[in-house]
Amino acid sequence: MFLNSVKALIIGMIFISVPFSVGATDYYVSLTGNNGNLGTTPESAWRTFTYAATRAQAGDHVYIKGGNYGDENVVVSNAGTSSNPIVFEGYDGTPLFDGADYTGYAIKLYGKPYITLRNIRVAKYYAGIWVDGNSNHALIDSCVVDSCCHTDYVNRGWDGYGIVIQKSDYSVLQNSSTMDNGGSSVFMSSTNHCTVKNCQIRCKQTASNQYITDYYLVLTCCSYNTIRDCYVEDINGSYKGNHGIIIKDGSTPHSTGNLIVNCITKNFEEGYVIAHEAYNNKVDSCYADNTNKNSSFNFCFQIREGAYDNTISNCMGVGKTGVVSVYDGVESSGGQNQNNNLFVNCNFKGTQSTTIGAFLRNATNTTFKNCNFVNTPNLFRFSYSSTGSDANSGTVLKNCILSGVTTQYDSRPLASPWKYSTSGTETGYSDMAEVTATYTDFWNGFSALSGTGNISADPLFADIDHSDFHLKSEYGRWDGTTWVTTDGVTSPCIDAGDPQDLYANETSPNGFRINMGAYGNTAEASRSSITGLEEVKSDWFTYYKKGNELIISLSELDMMSNPVSVSLTTLDGRTTKQTFNHVNPIVIDISKYPKGFLIGTVSTSGKTKSFKWLND
Repeated sequence: MFLNSVKALIIGMIFISVPFSVGATDYYVSLTGNNGNLGTTPESAWRTFTYAATRAQAGDHVYIKGGNYGDENVVVSNAGTSSNPIVFEGYDGTPLFDGADYTGYAIKLYGKPYITLRNIRVAKYYAGIWVDGNSNHALIDSCVVDSCCHTDYVNRGWDGYGIVIQKSDYSVLQNSSTMDNGGSSVFMSSTNHCTVKNCQIRCKQTASNQYITDYYLVLTCCSYNTIRDCYVEDINGSYKGNHGIIIKDGSTPHSTGNLIVNCITKNFEEGYVIAHEAYNNKVDSCYADNTNKNSSFNFCFQIREGAYDNTISNCMGVGKTGVVSVYDGVESSGGQNQNNNLFVNCNFKGTQSTTIGAFLRNATNTTFKNCNFVNTPNLFRFSYSSTGSDANSGTVLKNCILSGVTTQYDSRPLASPWKYSTSGTETGYSDMAEVTATYTDFWNGFSALSGTGNISADPLFADIDHSDFHLKSEYGRWDGTTWVTTDGVTSPCIDAGDPQDLYANETSPNGFRINMGAYGNTAEASRSSITGLEEVKSDWFTYYKKGNELIISLSELDMMSNPVSVSLTTLDGRTTKQTFNHVNPIVIDISKYPKGFLIGTVSTSGKTKSFKWLND
């Protein structure tokens, strides 16, 4: 009897602890249905999505047959679970819910986690799909939302929402499209760890009407979200100032840790934007093209209103009035100083005779590393702060290539927003004394700035007319598909970057030194000859001579046992000793040493190795 009781208790515990989904039911909705039916077969379908949303329980799957269901206001009543979500899915075509009068919400989830919406279309509501109040783990898949806005656009401005995900973490929006939603097309607020992928967000309006979109994809007070593989376009390049993909904060907490990757924006005042003290966000491998934007102030990449420590990497920007801006606008939210923002491995191309490479106001420690500025006639435009002072400083160009950049800075008299004040104009001024340029090529424009490693030489781009800015090389150039060796010439920018910078991501042979330009220290860096490199490997370090430099690379473990000392001794006994900390590779200028044999000694805290070579 006791054993039987224990057995029954264990079985009961198993049923309690394991998610129970045997009762999950398939339901159907169709235009020929009736809410008085059972709803469990296509023949006994319910009539409205609104009714189905009140009945479905965790694990249930509601199939909605294609057709125009007119104006419904759907509120989901119950929550799903991680193992048993509630799924609402269109079948046999796409069901359309047409609000007609631009009021109310088409579909609303509030406090209902684990809900899936799939293959559903909504149009002409004030808000299309609204996910809110800890409706965590929502999945919106293959849905269409268009023409959602406010009817009184004259007094309300651009108002209305396509898809909203608010205070609902770990939600996913994928394979969906939004079109002509006034106000915000996709709006994410105070929500974290969400994903938006493979979506199209567009507007085709040309005038200031109720359908025109202001914010296409916006994250506000959001952190650790990923926007991936999305296409965002103002199709007709409206005259309205608008925003493609933007991270902005109206309050705290400030947005951080967001990633925008492999996306495309076209024809915006701001293609990609990080604003309002948002920090440590990244835009990577994205493309922005403002060629057809009809406005007098537009940029591919903007960092503004106090945003700091953000990174734009591996991106391409085709700018009309400008390509990059790091500036303080006139908005009340956010700080005034934009600090420590990095642009790395980017291509920036202009389309007009007045295009500006980078517009700077209250920008400190802005770094452009391994970037190409091509046909951007004005490299910079500097603007005074709100107090009329120069608050730009610490601008860095490193391992960059400038081609067809004819003027150091734009000096035209321009009005707001080029000038902080809303009245009058500001004449562009020189802040070049605050610009540091090293290991940068200045070609077909103004003369090279003074600085270590700067050159003036044709970079030999693969195809500048078609925006292929890989460097030509006899030894291997990536053409987008494979490695080719048919150039017949080798760019002087190969192996010409800062010798202290990492080059490990460049394929071999890489000359043991980073290339200038947008592909330096990437897998697409053009290859170099190893001719003249006398490389010797030992069990714990490698050395070789290139030109007048002795280059020594140690293992990661040995670099940790700092300091590393290197002594060079000539045959007549003269010794020079240098000490290095946390530098790999070690680069030593040997041009001052006499021709003939030199003896080198490398010492770490636990090892010493001597070697001899001919300095010829």
